[in-house]
Amino acid sequence: GGTFAFLTEFDPFPNTTDEVPWNSAVSHDGSIVVTAYTTLPDFQKAHICVWNVNTGQQLMHHVQNGSGTEDNLPNSTQISSNGDRIVIGSYGDSAGLTPEIQVFGLNAGGSAFHPETSFALPGSVFDMDLSSNGNQLAVSTRTTHANSATGSKVIEVYDLGSDLRVQGNSRVNSQVDFEFHAAPGSVRGYLLVADNFSPTQFPFGTLFPERQGLQLLPMGTPSPAGLIEYANLTVQGPVGSTRYFQGYAIGPRQLSKDWAPLTVLP
Repeated sequence: GGTFAFLTEFDPFPNTTDEVPWNSAVSHDGSIVVTAYTTLPDFQKAHICVWNVNTGQQLMHHVQNGSGTEDNLPNSTQISSNGDRIVIGSYGDSAGLTPEIQVFGLNAGGSAFHPETSFALPGSVFDMDLSSNGNQLAVSTRTTHANSATGSKVIEVYDLGSDLRVQGNSRVNSQVDFEFHAAPGSVRGYLLVADNFSPTQFPFGTLFPERQGLQLLPMGTPSPAGLIEYANLTVQGPVGSTRYFQGYAIGPRQLSKDWAPLTVLP
């Protein structure tokens, strides 16, 4: 076998007794390391720190400020193989200020991480597993906070690689949320929906829902980074029927590369 040697050291703690290290992760290629810790006495402030192992440069120090009586612990840390995406799963706080899943991405220059998206869950995250390419996330969670003695266990899978993301379930009268990650500078966004799937090619992308009978639902105001949301779409229609959704943005004109089928469940 080979030999083992000390490589490098990072110290995110401000040399007090208030920090409690919780977990760490390193990318498969060894380039990025991330650690998460919480603070005493109330376990409400969680810190996420990221470094470039080769240069020693700190790439992010993100703080989650929770509130309430329930512990806000950064319980699970995942990182993609090449270190370009980090996911933090937490217990969440009583006030609902900190989402239970937060996703961070490395910028094009490799100099800093930034928030990509987040998911607020009904209960705490206990464990996660991120695929090597950083696009699929499996989450072990439940319907209540970890400090509660009751609650149902749930396994959820998230697709983080799509530019059109859907959260929720498609049971009749349930509500789902859409996120369209359009180009920065987009000025307006629409959620396209049709009853049939029939791809049509345009100079600015491929329209996947059938053009005939296409509906345009105005989405929220785009963020500077191009994130456009449509919240609380009520699922309606005969059980077993499927509708097809896609994102469309103006300024510049673009269609989402991904589309989402939504089949109505009983």
